[in-house]
Amino acid sequence: GGAYDMSYDAWNTLVTGKNATVAPTMGGGVDMEYESVDMDECAHLLHDSDGKLAFSAANSMNFIASCISEPNSWVAKNYGLWNIYNSVCTDGVDEQCTLDLSVSNQPSCGNTILGIDSPLSGQNVANIAYGTGARIVAV
Repeated sequence: GGAYDMSYDAWNTLVTGKNATVAPTMGGGVDMEYESVDMDECAHLLHDSDGKLAFSAANSMNFIASCISEPNSWVAKNYGLWNIYNSVCTDGVDEQCTLDLSVSNQPSCGNTILGIDSPLSGQNVANIAYGTGARIVAV
């Protein structure tokens, strides 16, 4: 047993076959069968980040460093770092950063400061409200 973290919309889709915005439902644990697949089979889901698994450059370095230490891991070969400061994309700069561990253990983000706490717009993140399917701006 145990819980595995997933969004309400993903859970609703698995249970009903429809997005929570279309056919919201409520409930709890559901028995399911699953199989592990190669991450390359999921690459088509990464459509907004140049095909890379996106991470906050200011907040993800411990995880990224551990993945890079396994150079053949999928994440080591497919991660991208962005100078977006928080998980709801309201602070930071929408720019991709680079990482060269032979130079520094901190990413380089062009001409801006890593983890800059400046207002960011245009990267809207929405939560799907449980039970109603309403889109609510994440804050």
